[in-house]
Parts: sequence; C-alpha cells; structure tokens
Amino acid sequence: MKLGKWTDSEMAALVSIVREQGLGDWDQKAIALGTGRSAGAVEQKYYVITREVAHTRPAGAGGATKFGQGLYAGERPL
Repeated sequence: MKLGKWTDSEMAALVSIVREQGLGDWDQKAIALGTGRSAGAVEQKYYVITREVAHTRPAGAGGATKFGQGLYAGERPL
C-alpha cells in the first residue's frame, strides 16, 4: 500500500516518538505513529529527517527545526 508524501505533522510525531522511546524497535514506532507506515519506512524517514537537520542548521544555532529541537539527544549526524 502506497501512502504518499509524509506530512509535516507525521514527521514531527515521528521525531517526538523517537525522543520518548529512543532508537530501535521500529515496528513499535510504526504502530505508535498510527498512520499505516511500515517499520522500514519509519526508520528510513527518521534518518532522512536527522540527516537534513544536520546538514541544514546554521553553526551555533542550536539546531532547532520545524520538526523539533534538532537531532535526537546523543545522536551523531551521519
């Protein structure tokens, strides 16, 4: 089943879920997201979001984005 483009609210919810639950167990995160996305799609999108944040935030700006406050705590940019 193809769900189409990710919405901003889906991406913000995904970042929030990862902040609460930590990395891993993408099956559970897909269920928690509740949009019908597969575990693989959820994991892949999270890493795309964090990669974009790491490459687009200005130096010294703290990394705030429309999806939250930057990278997941303790995560290194790819």
